Amino acid sequence: MKSKETGILRGLIIAAFVSVTGSPVLAQDVMHLSTDAGASSITQAVFAPSPQHASSDVPHAAVQEFALLVEQLETEHGPFDYRLSEPLQTAGIALERQGDFLQALHLYERALHVTRINSGLYSEDQIPIVEMLINANVALENWAVVDNHFRYLHLLYTRLYKDDSPELKRGLAQISDWHVLAINNDFGTDRVDHLREANKLFSRRLAMMEGSVPDDDPAMHTLRYNIAITQYHLRVMSGGGNDAIFNRVEEQYEDQIAALD
Repeated sequence: MKSKETGILRGLIIAAFVSVTGSPVLAQDVMHLSTDAGASSITQAVFAPSPQHASSDVPHAAVQEFALLVEQLETEHGPFDYRLSEPLQTAGIALERQGDFLQALHLYERALHVTRINSGLYSEDQIPIVEMLINANVALENWAVVDNHFRYLHLLYTRLYKDDSPELKRGLAQISDWHVLAINNDFGTDRVDHLREANKLFSRRLAMMEGSVPDDDPAMHTLRYNIAITQYHLRVMSGGGNDAIFNRVEEQYEDQIAALD
């Protein structure tokens, strides 16, 4: 008989490890998380830099070059011109590679502000910039700020994309993964709130898949399992729940996955 005390969400599963702009891992590669996993290794899957940024080779001297370009554009077109966004982002990437995350954050925040002014409050162009802000804040372990940015991403994805879009499916998987990581690694934010958010996200993802994915698909089993586990822990935190229920849910999920092998 297993004990829930080994980890608040020891049995909870991230069904689709997604990088911030990457693709989900196959369902058979799902993994259990535990509270003793290191934050640096466990967050890498969710917070990995996007491919376009990882592959761009920004020279060390580029920071000054892009700073001069930004200054020139500001002089010629004003501080909120749309042409400022790209050099601000590129200079931020160069600063990150030099380890100057604070200054990189400043440039990303300016790029986000310029993009909002020119493209609107809920524009698709904001998503990669918010992801850059997340990555830089993860490096600085600013977990409350990371959480705020993920919640803003949630708002953007739900405003911009329809339920059957791959962009929304990927975005919701990424955001629910964040809530699981925040709970299991105690990243300084409200665990009960993360549980509620994770439960809502799992439920919405399940509803989006129903009717388009076979009922015995491993991803469906995983989402149902995660919903049951988050509901269980919410009951525990409100004074209900017991080990027998937790173990029965976990064993049922393991039996279902084994039957699919």
